Amino acid sequence: ETCRVATVTIFDLLRVTENLAICVVKLGVAGYTGSSAVFADAMHRFKNICEYFRISSLSTVSLMLSTQCTDTLE
Repeated sequence: ETCRVATVTIFDLLRVTENLAICVVKLGVAGYTGSSAVFADAMHRFKNICEYFRISSLSTVSLMLSTQCTDTLE
């Protein structure tokens, strides 16, 4: 039996970085213009970032709990 390991790909990092950059820019625009619609969109991006970390941490924990790793070296 082999161990499954949760990995973070470069695409995951790019997705989080992209959402973070857009969130920061939109928060700046919302602060400058006072637009509640832009602020709401920034909060939606922030929710996406939080959701990614919640899902990735839950999947890592579930893999750790559900997988019995055995030492293949004899």
